[in-house]
Amino acid sequence: MNRFMSVVVIPANGRSAKTILLSRWVLVVSFGVLVGLLVFAGFGLMAWVQLKWGSGDALTQERQKRDIEHLKKKVEALIHTQDKLEFYLNQSAIYLPSSVEGDRAHQFHAQLKQLEWGHTAYSPTSQRTVVLLRQHIDQVSYVFAKTSNKLDRLKQDFAFVPSIWPLFGKICSAFGYRKHPVLGEGRLHTGVDISAWVGAPVKATADGIVCIAGWTGNYGYLVKITHRKGFSTIYGHASQVLVSVGQHVKKGQVIAQVGSTGMSTGPHLHYEVRRWGFPIRPDPFLSLNLVAASLVL
Repeated sequence: MNRFMSVVVIPANGRSAKTILLSRWVLVVSFGVLVGLLVFAGFGLMAWVQLKWGSGDALTQERQKRDIEHLKKKVEALIHTQDKLEFYLNQSAIYLPSSVEGDRAHQFHAQLKQLEWGHTAYSPTSQRTVVLLRQHIDQVSYVFAKTSNKLDRLKQDFAFVPSIWPLFGKICSAFGYRKHPVLGEGRLHTGVDISAWVGAPVKATADGIVCIAGWTGNYGYLVKITHRKGFSTIYGHASQVLVSVGQHVKKGQVIAQVGSTGMSTGPHLHYEVRRWGFPIRPDPFLSLNLVAASLVL
């Protein structure tokens, strides 16, 4: 058996051909090396492709994880805001717009949990869900912020609205036309009379500024306080005035003591609520809550 092979090389320029003798084992080894190189290159290419796409998936997953964590924080803030709003606005005239009624924030939280723990958490479908969630959460956050700001303003204004009893007692003469107990003729009673003992503490029913504090004739010793939104309150027939004109007072602060000064038949407090200077029924303002106050603010 011949151990050599002849390779004839014929030049293209017409020169004489050349013969090269090659050993068979050299050819076998060369072929083996070539096949080995091709296999190595193939595995290298596969590893490069896998590394490239694998790292891309890892980056996508990491990015979506961050998105979900960020959305979770926003949703938790929404839940806190929603709970606060529901506490004050439940069964009230102030309501959440229909687009965010119900437990929307809690629904968002449940959806995020499904995305976070689901088997397809990083699929294209879940990525679209994250995008839609982000849009919905931003919309609800905007509406919640507006409603929360409205609530905060209402709470601030509520401090200046008459909303409590000026003293502990019982109404002995209501608002409206009556026979005057001293003059004996029909007149409009512009407030309510609350019976109490001499010296009983009289409280301001809203924040405001004292504009009258002293003797006024028929009302005897009187305190008048101006508030916001056109409200003012009057406390008459006091035995002693404990504030002065221009003084800022807080709701619940003691401003006078019950007496029977002026045109009076016995110890009591004459209490008035006025709006834009006109007397109105004080009864609804004796136990006014934030919800009811929203109807007059």
